[in-house]
Amino acid sequence: MSTLWVHGGLIPPCPLCGAPTEDQVRRPSGGDLATWFCLMCQRGREIEPGWADPLVPVSLDEWRARSRVMTARVRERRR
Repeated sequence: MSTLWVHGGLIPPCPLCGAPTEDQVRRPSGGDLATWFCLMCQRGREIEPGWADPLVPVSLDEWRARSRVMTARVRERRR
């Protein structure tokens, strides 16, 4: 079974549009830098100082399950 290492920090809701945590992603911006990005308002913002961003192991099956949940949520919103 393959193991993936993903960033496991919890990103706070978007202060600009109020979108919940589920709609926030961490995007790399070169080297070891990253920003938070809101999928609803399509805006990036700086990561708050002191934010815990550990790498956590995830099985390939679990990662696929997470992807299915996110895809279903997006499809439901588009209806």
